[in-house]
Amino acid sequence: MAAYELTMPLEPLEARAKTQFVHNNPDDPWTENAFAKTVGVSNGAINRWRRCGRIPWTSADVVAVRLGFHPMSVWPTEWLALDQGIVDGTDERTLKRVDRAIEQVGRILEERASATL
Repeated sequence: MAAYELTMPLEPLEARAKTQFVHNNPDDPWTENAFAKTVGVSNGAINRWRRCGRIPWTSADVVAVRLGFHPMSVWPTEWLALDQGIVDGTDERTLKRVDRAIEQVGRILEERASATL
């Protein structure tokens, strides 16, 4: 699987984040800083993602969950293709990244569950 295929387009994520931000902060402008805070990353990460217009799939998974979405609802076609590639078998490095992403998502979900108790 090529490196390009292990990324998701940034635009669908930004559109979801902006909608959520504007709903929660109707008087505040949508800025790079607002985008970073909404998805819980640094401004540097936003800059890197904007430069290439894409986000690494492991980061895409984590930030989609932070926004309250399953990544497939943000990137239906791309996520399905990625999922199929992983199921078909990929290199060891990618499988380790999958494990780390799953652990991160699990921690986020546990934090959310604890916060609602």
